[in-house]
Amino acid sequence: MRYLFAAVAVIYGGLMLNASANAETLDLVGFNSQISEPPVSVELPNGLTYLTVVSKQVHFGRSANNPFDRAISSCIAGCTVDSSGGGNCLGSCSGYDVDGDVFSFTWDGMTGGTWTLVDGSGKYNGATGGGEWTGVPTSDASTSLPEWTGTITLK
Repeated sequence: MRYLFAAVAVIYGGLMLNASANAETLDLVGFNSQISEPPVSVELPNGLTYLTVVSKQVHFGRSANNPFDRAISSCIAGCTVDSSGGGNCLGSCSGYDVDGDVFSFTWDGMTGGTWTLVDGSGKYNGATGGGEWTGVPTSDASTSLPEWTGTITLK
């Protein structure tokens, strides 16, 4: 029995090392074409305004082998805004790529901030990563072209 346990441990350990050795880290650069629904606005008693924003976007990868190239996602965010227009948003998005793999990520910031890959299916199952984004406004307040960079590690 002791030898059976040792053999299983060696095989399992070898599989885990092999899985780690096959992980692929990708540097990502891209932008989104994003359109938002009109926000739902609530005036708060403390002078802040709370906004709920829903958007849809197409992701375009500018870096080689970018799995988000031509992916589509839907997002929702909650934002607090002060009287000067400053504030912060916290959001989450989920979508799918051209291979049909599903991904989700969270993000924060108002005109720029960070994003973090949460999980997904297929190539995104167990993947990790994140980066930064910067908002690029357009002449239409309902659209934007945020740019993003970062890294993800696919298992």
